[in-house]
Amino acid sequence: MSTAKEPLATIVPSVQGDDAPEAQDQSPPTPDDKYYLKEDPMAIFLVDRRLYRVHRHYFLEESEIFRDIFRLQPGSNTDCEGTSDERPILLPEAKRVEFEALMDYFYSPPHVQVKSRRGLDFYLNLLSISHRFVFEEVFQYALKEIRPNLAQIPIDRRLSLGAKYDLEEWQSSVLNELVSRPTILSKEEAEALGLERVLVYIRLREDVQNKRLQDKEKEMEMKWQKLSPFRGRGSPFFSGRTGS
Repeated sequence: MSTAKEPLATIVPSVQGDDAPEAQDQSPPTPDDKYYLKEDPMAIFLVDRRLYRVHRHYFLEESEIFRDIFRLQPGSNTDCEGTSDERPILLPEAKRVEFEALMDYFYSPPHVQVKSRRGLDFYLNLLSISHRFVFEEVFQYALKEIRPNLAQIPIDRRLSLGAKYDLEEWQSSVLNELVSRPTILSKEEAEALGLERVLVYIRLREDVQNKRLQDKEKEMEMKWQKLSPFRGRGSPFFSGRTGS
């Protein structure tokens, strides 16, 4: 008995009519725009005197800045920045903890169950580096993860980060907390707020104080009405009673 394998064409039946796959087309196959992955060169970065060798793909896909950097480099030039340990891409303003947060995001994406190991500091570091190098999608992801824990960030830091990243939500949350608390602004907080927001704070605080005073007066009036035997007839001291 022959052991030769039959050709695939005799095993898989041909499909006729409207159900025939595109493979029946006699034209040459074309690479898919999204999932025909070409060879992905590596890039070497220097951050805080630590070298990192990672795929360029994530930087090309996610950051306008790095997309421009890599596309300007000649494809065959091995003397370009990022192609060797001797000529790494320098990121002098970035911190190691920030860069590693970015790499953790790329190599352990959000759908992987590692969130339990990612605290608030992780997302703040991710927010910082994604803002600096315009990783817009990463920045929005970090914002979403920070939002439920926003109150854990100290007021002065929230103010400075809100101004740095132009986050109105963060600065508004600070104003709401400052207005509601019993103590007034400290000098440092006033400087962080700036003149315009300090004026808003003063107006809002006056509104809150007036509202509290009105609520207190209503509360006292209701208590007096419940205790007074002359409820509904005014105060006994001004009821117009005369002696017998």
